Amino acid sequence: MVASRRSTDVVPFSVEDMMKANGGAYHKGDDWTSFVVTDGKRVADQNPVSSGENCAQAAGIAERQLIARD
Repeated sequence: MVASRRSTDVVPFSVEDMMKANGGAYHKGDDWTSFVVTDGKRVADQNPVSSGENCAQAAGIAERQLIARD
């Protein structure tokens, strides 16, 4: 797919548009940069570049949950 082409040229809908239309929170970073969003329980990332940061955030959440149990 050409970078300048909208994904709706290939897929009949935009996930971003659908989430916003249904009251969802949609966040995005610059293309092909690390971008991670967490609410303290869940972690979501944007692309493979974000996997390291995603793991670090998830590990932090797990660690806080384990400490809270003690």
